[in-house]
Amino acid sequence: MKKNTFLYTFLLLFPIIIIQSCSNKTDNIDIETAVPEGYGLIKVDLPEIVFQEENMGGDKNASTKSTAPTTNITVSDGFVCDVKLEPIGTARGLDLSAKSFDKKAATITEQVKKDVRYRLYIFDKTTGNIVDSAKYIRGKESTVAPLKIVGGKEYTIIAYSINSTTTDPAYLANKQNINSAEIINKDVDFMFYKQNITIPNRSTNTLKIKFRHTFSQITTTVKLDNATAAYSYIRNISSASFVKPSFTTTKFRVSDQTITGLEENPLGAPVIFPFIPLTNTSYKTITTTSPTIVNSPATGSNGKMIFEAMTIGGVTRGNIIVDNLKLTPGVKYNLILTFNVPETVELGDNPYFKYYDNSNTNGSTYFDHEVKLINPTYGAQLDIFYLDNSFQLFVNDKPVFSREINFEDYLGSDVIFSDGTWYGSPNSGTSVIYAINKDTPRQEVPIIRLVIDEKGQIVLLGRKSLNETLRILTFRNGVTYTPVQFNPNAENKIKFRSHNWNITDVWGRLYGIRLK
Repeated sequence: MKKNTFLYTFLLLFPIIIIQSCSNKTDNIDIETAVPEGYGLIKVDLPEIVFQEENMGGDKNASTKSTAPTTNITVSDGFVCDVKLEPIGTARGLDLSAKSFDKKAATITEQVKKDVRYRLYIFDKTTGNIVDSAKYIRGKESTVAPLKIVGGKEYTIIAYSINSTTTDPAYLANKQNINSAEIINKDVDFMFYKQNITIPNRSTNTLKIKFRHTFSQITTTVKLDNATAAYSYIRNISSASFVKPSFTTTKFRVSDQTITGLEENPLGAPVIFPFIPLTNTSYKTITTTSPTIVNSPATGSNGKMIFEAMTIGGVTRGNIIVDNLKLTPGVKYNLILTFNVPETVELGDNPYFKYYDNSNTNGSTYFDHEVKLINPTYGAQLDIFYLDNSFQLFVNDKPVFSREINFEDYLGSDVIFSDGTWYGSPNSGTSVIYAINKDTPRQEVPIIRLVIDEKGQIVLLGRKSLNETLRILTFRNGVTYTPVQFNPNAENKIKFRSHNWNITDVWGRLYGIRLK
């Protein structure tokens, strides 16, 4: 049997296709019978997915920079964060020397999972018109009859998948011509392949497809530097952490493989870390449970990662932002955030308070708890372990909020989470505030935390349940707050107040934080 083998190898940024052309017999099939005069057959195999990994050689098109977060975390007396993008190959024992990478992105391949579903389309290279199409399942390609097309011509082959074993990828829209063809994707792991090939007359050709991802993939690690790890640990990273921009719907143009964001996810792509119970004091480093998939065109310098809350040791800060993320679609990244946080001690002679009243005085009486804090250089925090249902805070005799803020939906909650839910919001699965931590004995876990930083800026955080993390709460119903006059190097008076409405039941702790 005479065999000719055509090998097409292209740059790393493009897929690879191998064509085997047989002029007489292939796999014991009589070509004179199987392939009619003037035609060629196409079979398909899908062996691999190609990944590109970010190098550590300083690629200016894929870098990050940390900036001072909105909560005024400063270099001098706040969280300090070193930000690095590193190749995922570090976890695979690869040679990461400068010579090895030579300032180029590394490319690796992985096997496509069995039963992954994908579609293939064939276009006439000269006219751009569609010729044929088929749907395949990885490992079961032989069950699909070979495609029969006119031989002796050049074609453009495309294939794509959402890396799913249960869901077929969307149909190709405007498929009559490759120049108009496009794919509308939801937030999926979209993979694509495109290649121009010439199909010989009376040949049987096996296409070995290598997909490329069209989304960025980020594995994030938060860790403490050696100095901080000696005296502290990671207590909380909000489950409300995101990479922006990311789109719930994108349009992929087949002809030039450009991506257009159609519907932006208002929160961004979720960054999920393992949940850390409050009693766990062992975490010095923590990595996302799975990579964050960012379905977006190239983000340029506009990308950012947002942590709604982070607690290291006894100190919480909100809205921590790593910006200037320059992510390239199709590239996998390791984002390493190394924190340095000064050692601190807590202040306050009488931090705990607990109060219960069911006399229904209709707001004519109230409960107060005040502490005096001397030199709280790192600010102050209010932890509420149980609340029914409102409070006000005073700093140096001035109210923090425009009125006592209410957390109960029955009265119209004054606070709302970033996902649009609030305590007791209908059909949201978010419990009413007084049902959280109601079991006996109640746990000393803050369901509400109010943070005053050293500049007098305030962040309000809430927990939807004892098994969820703290996340940002913002105000609604006309409630406002003004940054307070807070002196980190002198005495400050901070007072908690809750008016008696029907049942008033509160338990918490009010304390200062000083740099050690």
